[in-house]
Amino acid sequence: MPEELNGGSPARFDRIERIVEVLANTQLDLQQDVKILIRGQVVIGEALERLTSTTNQRINELAEAQKHTEERLNALIAVVDGIARRLPPTA
Repeated sequence: MPEELNGGSPARFDRIERIVEVLANTQLDLQQDVKILIRGQVVIGEALERLTSTTNQRINELAEAQKHTEERLNALIAVVDGIARRLPPTA
C-alpha cells in the first residue's frame, strides 16, 4: 500500500536502481580518469624540471663561450689596430 501512495511500483524502483548503478559506475570511471591524469601531470612535471635544468645548463655554457669569444675578438681587434697604426699612411 505505501508504494501506491508514493506512486511507486517495482518497475519504477528498478529504473531508479539502474540509474543509481550507472551513476556509481560513472563515478568510479571518473575517479580512475583523475588518477590517470594526476600520474600524467607528475610525469610532465618531472620532464619539465629536467628540461629546465638542461636548458639553464646550456644557457650558462653558451654565456661562457660568448665571454671567451668576446675576449678573443677584443684581442684580435687590438692586434689589427696595432698593425693599422704602424703602417705608414699611403699617399
